[in-house]
Amino acid sequence: MIIDVHTHLNNYDESKVVPLQARCEELQESMAFNEIYQALVLTSYMVNPHRPSTREVVELTRDLKKTCP
Repeated sequence: MIIDVHTHLNNYDESKVVPLQARCEELQESMAFNEIYQALVLTSYMVNPHRPSTREVVELTRDLKKTCP
């Protein structure tokens, strides 16, 4: 069982806009491909369109199901 204890949903390439939902889906796909069972998503001290708030991350990830055995 692999648990990634340091992930972000931040958009570090601010020259293009990537919606938060798309960033979350990309993380889930990467986790499934690499057989990551769980991940802890860290938020930033700064909140802007590229760095979601803690509330946004919690609301987005609250009901996600584990996809790897």
